Amino acid sequence: MRITLYVVAALLIVTIAVVVSRTPELERNWDPDVRVLAEVAIAADGSQFTLTNIRNWRYADDGPTSREYFSETYRLADLRGMYLYEQILDPRGWIAHTFVVFEFNDSYAHPRIGVSVETRRELGEQYSLLKGALRGFELTHTWASETDLVERRVRYLGYAITKYRIKQTAPHQQQYLLNFLKQTAALSHTPRWYNTITSNCTNVIINAANQVEPGFLPFDKSFILTGLADDYLTSRGVLAEKSVARIERLNIDGFVDRLHAR
Repeated sequence: MRITLYVVAALLIVTIAVVVSRTPELERNWDPDVRVLAEVAIAADGSQFTLTNIRNWRYADDGPTSREYFSETYRLADLRGMYLYEQILDPRGWIAHTFVVFEFNDSYAHPRIGVSVETRRELGEQYSLLKGALRGFELTHTWASETDLVERRVRYLGYAITKYRIKQTAPHQQQYLLNFLKQTAALSHTPRWYNTITSNCTNVIINAANQVEPGFLPFDKSFILTGLADDYLTSRGVLAEKSVARIERLNIDGFVDRLHAR
């Protein structure tokens, strides 16, 4: 019995040493949807920014039908609102993917863009909660049109998603966006690890809010059980109490048509 414990301890030490010694990389054989990194240029006075390589793919049930990217320069003063999307991933509703969409006025060719904090998977690689906790994936910020982010999850991957309005003030929303852009700019030249516990899709979003107002969103179980984030953020006054929309395959065409009509 004692020998068995020694062997288990030795294997655990070796595993930890291997995990800790790994370093994140910018160059691997990435899966196409996370291959192209967004790049950011922020004006010296912080009043505007240029975002390059914004993904704008379109999707059918069996995969992408087009793979376009665009670049756009936005003024922070033109930001009109923010929305949180939640994609439940397990039957109990404990685990979800979340992302944020920023809405600008209609003077832009693409007034609604979003950021999704994701694992940067290699070609053919599948997401795993355990692997995500053991430095198995690099972290990436996928900037994309709202249409891309919604269609990919609903039409192609087959999930239902829920859209919530974020209620924070305009100055807070602008600073929040700037904080995220700065993190994206850093990732384009300094890779980081994704972590299921400490750097996942939801707590990275929440930590950006705490950079605007330290301590605004104290630690909660929803930082890890991400499917509970909507209830937590509603209780903290961040989200409107009722969702703006629930999008699933039955109504995805109408939702996308409304996005393009605005």
